[in-house]
Amino acid sequence: MYNTGSMKKLEERIAKIYKDGCRETFEAGMESEFSLAIEKLIHEEGVKVLIILMTYVNNPDINFEVFSEGLIWIGCTDEEDKLGIKIYRKIFLEYCLINSISSRVKDAAGLGLAFINNPTSIPILKMAVNREAKTISGPSLKVLLQQVLDQLIETKNILGGNNDQ
Repeated sequence: MYNTGSMKKLEERIAKIYKDGCRETFEAGMESEFSLAIEKLIHEEGVKVLIILMTYVNNPDINFEVFSEGLIWIGCTDEEDKLGIKIYRKIFLEYCLINSISSRVKDAAGLGLAFINNPTSIPILKMAVNREAKTISGPSLKVLLQQVLDQLIETKNILGGNNDQ
Protein backbone atom coordinates (compact mmCIF):
# COMPACT_ATOMS: atom_id res chain seq x y z
CA MET A 1 0.00 0.00 0.00
CA TYR A 2 2.63 2.56 1.10
CA ASN A 3 6.40 2.35 0.78
CA THR A 4 7.77 1.41 4.20
CA GLY A 5 10.77 3.71 3.84
CA SER A 6 8.65 6.72 2.95
CA MET A 7 6.27 6.00 5.83
CA LYS A 8 9.22 5.81 8.24
CA LYS A 9 10.45 9.20 7.03
CA LEU A 10 6.94 10.60 7.40
CA GLU A 11 6.72 9.21 10.96
CA GLU A 12 9.99 11.00 11.74
CA ARG A 13 8.70 14.28 10.28
CA ILE A 14 5.50 14.01 12.34
CA ALA A 15 7.45 13.20 15.51
CA LYS A 16 9.63 16.28 14.96
CA ILE A 17 6.60 18.52 14.41
CA TYR A 18 5.03 17.24 17.65
CA LYS A 19 8.30 17.59 19.56
CA ASP A 20 8.64 21.18 18.34
CA GLY A 21 4.98 21.77 19.27
CA CYS A 22 5.81 20.96 22.89
CA ARG A 23 7.82 24.19 23.03
CA GLU A 24 4.90 26.34 21.87
CA THR A 25 2.17 28.07 23.81
CA PHE A 26 -1.24 27.71 22.21
CA GLU A 27 -4.01 30.30 22.20
CA ALA A 28 -7.59 29.39 21.31
CA GLY A 29 -8.37 30.21 17.71
CA MET A 30 -4.83 31.35 16.88
CA GLU A 31 -2.68 29.54 14.36
CA SER A 32 0.69 28.41 15.58
CA GLU A 33 3.85 27.12 13.96
CA PHE A 34 2.66 23.67 15.01
CA SER A 35 -0.80 23.96 13.47
CA LEU A 36 0.63 25.37 10.24
CA ALA A 37 3.16 22.52 10.06
CA ILE A 38 0.45 19.88 10.57
CA GLU A 39 -1.75 21.45 7.89
CA LYS A 40 1.14 21.69 5.45
CA LEU A 41 2.06 18.07 6.06
CA ILE A 42 -1.52 16.87 5.54
CA HIS A 43 -1.73 18.95 2.37
CA GLU A 44 1.51 17.35 1.09
CA GLU A 45 1.06 13.76 2.27
CA GLY A 46 -2.71 13.36 2.65
CA VAL A 47 -4.32 10.52 4.54
CA LYS A 48 -0.96 8.90 5.38
CA VAL A 49 -0.49 11.56 8.07
CA LEU A 50 -3.83 10.66 9.68
CA ILE A 51 -2.97 6.96 9.59
CA ILE A 52 0.24 7.64 11.50
CA LEU A 53 -1.50 10.00 13.93
CA MET A 54 -3.93 7.21 14.87
CA THR A 55 -1.01 5.60 16.67
CA TYR A 56 -0.71 8.74 18.83
CA VAL A 57 -4.25 8.61 20.24
CA ASN A 58 -3.38 6.76 23.47
CA ASN A 59 0.39 6.82 23.30
CA PRO A 60 1.62 7.65 26.83
CA ASP A 61 4.69 9.40 25.38
CA ILE A 62 2.56 11.98 23.54
CA ASN A 63 1.80 15.37 25.01
CA PHE A 64 -2.01 15.39 24.91
CA GLU A 65 -2.14 19.20 24.89
CA VAL A 66 -0.14 19.30 21.66
CA PHE A 67 -2.04 16.38 20.14
CA SER A 68 -5.34 18.11 21.02
CA GLU A 69 -4.22 21.31 19.34
CA GLY A 70 -3.54 19.30 16.20
CA LEU A 71 -7.03 17.76 16.31
CA ILE A 72 -8.73 21.14 16.42
CA TRP A 73 -6.80 22.34 13.38
CA ILE A 74 -7.35 19.07 11.53
CA GLY A 75 -11.07 19.75 11.89
CA CYS A 76 -11.17 23.47 11.22
CA THR A 77 -9.23 23.69 8.01
CA ASP A 78 -11.43 25.01 5.25
CA GLU A 79 -9.11 24.42 2.35
CA GLU A 80 -10.56 23.09 -0.85
CA ASP A 81 -10.84 19.31 -0.57
CA LYS A 82 -8.60 18.55 -3.56
CA LEU A 83 -7.28 15.34 -2.08
CA GLY A 84 -10.66 14.00 -0.97
CA ILE A 85 -9.29 14.01 2.55
CA LYS A 86 -12.12 15.80 4.36
CA ILE A 87 -13.99 12.53 4.96
CA TYR A 88 -10.79 11.01 6.36
CA ARG A 89 -10.37 13.98 8.69
CA LYS A 90 -13.90 13.35 9.97
CA ILE A 91 -13.29 9.63 10.45
CA PHE A 92 -9.99 10.33 12.20
CA LEU A 93 -11.64 12.78 14.62
CA GLU A 94 -14.46 10.31 15.31
CA TYR A 95 -11.83 7.66 16.04
CA CYS A 96 -10.08 9.99 18.50
CA LEU A 97 -13.38 10.88 20.17
CA ILE A 98 -14.35 7.25 20.72
CA ASN A 99 -10.95 5.73 21.47
CA SER A 100 -8.96 8.28 23.46
CA ILE A 101 -8.48 7.97 27.21
CA SER A 102 -7.83 11.71 27.45
CA SER A 103 -10.71 14.13 28.10
CA ARG A 104 -8.63 16.86 26.47
CA VAL A 105 -8.28 14.79 23.29
CA LYS A 106 -12.00 13.97 23.26
CA ASP A 107 -12.83 17.64 23.73
CA ALA A 108 -10.57 18.65 20.83
CA ALA A 109 -11.97 15.88 18.61
CA GLY A 110 -15.48 17.17 19.37
CA LEU A 111 -14.45 20.71 18.44
CA GLY A 112 -12.87 19.43 15.24
CA LEU A 113 -16.09 17.64 14.35
CA ALA A 114 -18.04 20.85 15.05
CA PHE A 115 -15.88 22.66 12.49
CA ILE A 116 -16.42 19.92 9.92
CA ASN A 117 -20.17 20.09 10.64
CA ASN A 118 -21.08 16.82 8.94
CA PRO A 119 -24.36 15.29 10.15
CA THR A 120 -23.06 11.78 9.47
CA SER A 121 -21.18 12.15 12.79
CA ILE A 122 -24.48 12.22 14.72
CA PRO A 123 -24.44 8.51 15.74
CA ILE A 124 -20.83 8.73 16.99
CA LEU A 125 -21.58 11.89 18.95
CA LYS A 126 -24.69 10.33 20.51
CA MET A 127 -22.60 7.40 21.64
CA ALA A 128 -19.91 9.72 23.06
CA VAL A 129 -22.46 11.88 24.89
CA ASN A 130 -24.04 8.81 26.49
CA ARG A 131 -20.67 7.41 27.49
CA GLU A 132 -19.38 10.68 28.96
CA ALA A 133 -22.54 11.05 31.07
CA LYS A 134 -21.35 7.98 33.00
CA THR A 135 -17.81 9.17 33.72
CA ILE A 136 -16.34 11.35 36.45
CA SER A 137 -14.87 13.85 33.98
CA GLY A 138 -17.99 13.66 31.89
CA PRO A 139 -20.22 16.62 32.80
CA SER A 140 -18.31 19.43 31.04
CA LEU A 141 -17.23 17.20 28.18
CA LYS A 142 -20.79 15.91 27.87
CA VAL A 143 -22.05 19.50 27.59
CA LEU A 144 -19.57 20.28 24.79
CA LEU A 145 -20.38 17.09 22.91
CA GLN A 146 -24.12 17.69 23.31
CA GLN A 147 -23.66 21.16 21.81
CA VAL A 148 -21.84 19.68 18.83
CA LEU A 149 -24.52 17.01 18.49
CA ASP A 150 -27.26 19.67 18.56
CA GLN A 151 -25.38 21.65 15.90
CA LEU A 152 -25.14 18.64 13.60
CA ILE A 153 -28.80 17.77 14.08
CA GLU A 154 -29.69 21.37 13.16
CA THR A 155 -27.44 21.14 10.10
CA LYS A 156 -29.12 17.90 9.10
CA ASN A 157 -32.55 19.52 9.49
CA ILE A 158 -31.50 22.53 7.40
CA LEU A 159 -30.17 20.24 4.70
CA GLY A 160 -33.51 18.45 4.65
CA GLY A 161 -32.57 15.32 6.54
CA ASN A 162 -35.24 13.37 8.36
CA ASN A 163 -36.05 14.09 11.98
CA ASP A 164 -35.47 10.63 13.44
CA GLN A 165 -32.54 11.53 15.68
